[in-house]
Amino acid sequence: MLKIGSIVLLLVCVTHIFVPGTSASNLAYVDGNVSCTIVNLTSESDTKDYSFLTNNTEELIFSQATIDVLDLTKPLATITPWKLLISHSNVSRVFFPAQMSPSVVHLLEMEVDDVHFEENISLQDFRADYTSLQVISPTVAKLYALDILWVTHSQLTNFSFDVLQNSPVSLLYLVSNKIESVTISPGVVCCQSLEEIFLSDNLLTKLDLGTVALMSKLKTLFLENNKLTDLYMHVPSAVPKHTALEDESGDEFCSWREYYIDQEQTDQELST
Repeated sequence: MLKIGSIVLLLVCVTHIFVPGTSASNLAYVDGNVSCTIVNLTSESDTKDYSFLTNNTEELIFSQATIDVLDLTKPLATITPWKLLISHSNVSRVFFPAQMSPSVVHLLEMEVDDVHFEENISLQDFRADYTSLQVISPTVAKLYALDILWVTHSQLTNFSFDVLQNSPVSLLYLVSNKIESVTISPGVVCCQSLEEIFLSDNLLTKLDLGTVALMSKLKTLFLENNKLTDLYMHVPSAVPKHTALEDESGDEFCSWREYYIDQEQTDQELST
């Protein structure tokens, strides 16, 4: 560490190393203090030996990968990073293995057609920014600890809450896509932990607020900068008994709006 006047400069040493056995490609890795960046991974250079990864790696980064299927089983069996970043890459599919360790996964500025998750209790925050994703994979339902689902500046054209059935997600952030419709299948009750939905800067022309009517913890719904001309609410006339929602006192309710009105009235009574 060099001190120059009041300026403190921290010098971090990184090592550029070419992976043995991949001389036909430019595959390399950059090893930092707590991060490792694997650069230029291709189908031809896909290494099965990730022994260069060390236990102190907290962030694993793939940059400029060009490969059909990016299978993360091997590297994530070797180390247990808390964050995984894939950026500036071109892949058809990313495969996330069961019980991987990262709590944060971020896809950034990349071409990707599909992501596949196996059952996991560690991943809490999944983000995709500036990608070519057109759909939210239904396999997100296997992420039992997921708290944040974030996809922005991508190619989503529709979204169905069905993919979040039984999901613990509290923040759904789908800003600046091309979403034209938001739906939920009849009889599906989901998102009972969902508190905030961001759908700004999309292509919505109509929205049935009944889609979110049974989301009992929903506090915020952002819809600015869409093309909305029809906003209505259709709540199913009958909700099956086994799907009825209850608050902490055991009272049933059928819409988040009525629920919060009841809560406000209760608070007022308590204050008097």
